[in-house]
This record gives sequence, C-alpha cells and structure tokens, in this order.
Amino acid sequence: KQYILVTYPLPHFPRADILFRLDDNEQPVPISEELRKRPDFSGVLRPQEGGWRCVVVGGRNMYMYNVPRLVGEQVAKLRQLRILGYKDIVIPSYNWKGEKNKKDYLKLKYFTGQK
Repeated sequence: KQYILVTYPLPHFPRADILFRLDDNEQPVPISEELRKRPDFSGVLRPQEGGWRCVVVGGRNMYMYNVPRLVGEQVAKLRQLRILGYKDIVIPSYNWKGEKNKKDYLKLKYFTGQK
C-alpha cells in the first residue's frame, strides 16, 4: 500500500488512476506522505522525478462500441499523462474482468509494454 496511490493526476477527468514509481532498477519507491495527503482535484499532479507509472483502468465507455479502440477523450488523457512524464499502462475492462490472476496480467502488461 505504501507503493501505490489512487488519485486524479488530471483532475479534469472523472476517473481515478493508480500511480506508482519505480527506481532505475525497476524497484518500487515508497510514495511520500505529503503526496498521500494531497487532496483530490487540487490541480494537475506533475511528477518531480522520473519513473512514474499511471495505470488507467478502462470502463465500458472508454472504448468504441464493439471495437477495441479508445475514444477521443481517453486518447487525450493518455497524451496528457505522457506530456506530464507518466508512462501509461492501460487495462481494458474487457480483459480485466476475465483474468483469473490479475497480478500476473499486470506484470504481463507492464513488462511486455502491451497497450
């Protein structure tokens, strides 16, 4: 729990994201108490250091109907996260629900760089 933060890095988007940071050796870095106490929707959360990842868990409205393609709002969100310095990891809702071992699924997404 000390390594993740569920918050709104872009307060103009209605869904919270999962943030974590890895050091140069790909090891998790504890999130500071100051950052943990930061109120939601208090402005854009721009990382001061490198290594930040943002897990974006997709809802059913994140993708076009019957097509596994992101809608424009989500494309804009991912672009803004990258500009701020986050590496995004997108978890589509249609994959997440069916995965028996969510931890293995997250590792696969992260280490293979699948979008």
